[in-house]
Amino acid sequence: MIDSVLNVFGENFDVESFLQNHPLPFDAEPYIKGEPDLFGSPNLESGFDALISETATPDQHIKELCAFLQRNEALFLTLKQLGATCVIDIGSAVDLNKQFTQSLHIPVDLLGLCYSLNVSIEFSPYPDQDLQQQIH
Repeated sequence: MIDSVLNVFGENFDVESFLQNHPLPFDAEPYIKGEPDLFGSPNLESGFDALISETATPDQHIKELCAFLQRNEALFLTLKQLGATCVIDIGSAVDLNKQFTQSLHIPVDLLGLCYSLNVSIEFSPYPDQDLQQQIH
């Protein structure tokens, strides 16, 4: 399974004002600078996270990412003007026995779109939940 989460944040990003003035066409979880994060540490910046794609195949995932960016181009241009950092975190399950994740080809058109919208891409491997349950 491959999933992608959009992370938008900034040390001086007024997420509450932004979300009031720019209703998002997708569900997002906002967080505020100084408030505790999931681990109890204070957030160093304000922002929001949103699940933008969850698919089984790499090709379908890339198509969904491209479509998401194209549908929300105006939003990303606004975030770019505000100086917010935008990152798409692509997560993939890792087989704990093999220690490998599936390959993901990022086509140049997706890279170009990310560049024009000031969106970075990062990859995060996660332990396969089914395999984790077998181990315990």
